[in-house]
Amino acid sequence: MAILRTTPGGRPSVKLERTLAHPPEKVWRAVTSPEELAHWFPAAVTLPDDLSPGGKITFTFTETGDTSEGEIVGYRPPEVFEFTWNSDLIRIEVSADGAGSKLAFTHVFNRGEPDIALLGAGRHVTGWVACLDSLEATLDGRTPELPTDWHARMLATSRNSAWRTAKSWTAGCCGSAATWCGRRPRTSGSGCPSRKTGRRCWSRGRRRCWPTPGCTTENRPGASGGR
Repeated sequence: MAILRTTPGGRPSVKLERTLAHPPEKVWRAVTSPEELAHWFPAAVTLPDDLSPGGKITFTFTETGDTSEGEIVGYRPPEVFEFTWNSDLIRIEVSADGAGSKLAFTHVFNRGEPDIALLGAGRHVTGWVACLDSLEATLDGRTPELPTDWHARMLATSRNSAWRTAKSWTAGCCGSAATWCGRRPRTSGSGCPSRKTGRRCWSRGRRRCWPTPGCTTENRPGASGGR
């Protein structure tokens, strides 16, 4: 499940979580070793000898030879690996979960205007879901399979992410787009006051709404005619 949120600084972020049937030590190697990253990460990763914050990272796309840079923000074995890729922030967290592990992967989109970054989140999330599928397959000893339904994945992920955003905000009904949409509702509860139209804000800074349970509206993410 992709969870789309807005950071305190107003940037869109996506969080993906996986429950893996492997101990944290094995998962940690898979997400921090360049040799293991090559099995699932979209670019070849070159790490510095010193993994302290500020250490430079190089990302290379082997198909084209294009490179980009980032730096280590946090490195706390075997729990947190946080780094920038260009101006975006990637945070990978590993924790024990019974006999296995839980993996949390967060991408904060810091490039461009927040609304433009939000529009591209579906595409990025689809790619990361495929990458994490490859990570899980590699850990299981299976051969990763490249997806062939990219468009359907992007569409489904974008809609689902928008819903999760609405659910993560304070529940409430929106009135007119100019008055309510584009910021968090101030009311609480899941009911729909009769004086409101029953729309729930879902995207900060944009006049879009998601229907509150029990209410009807066609102005929902992915539907035509949204404000």
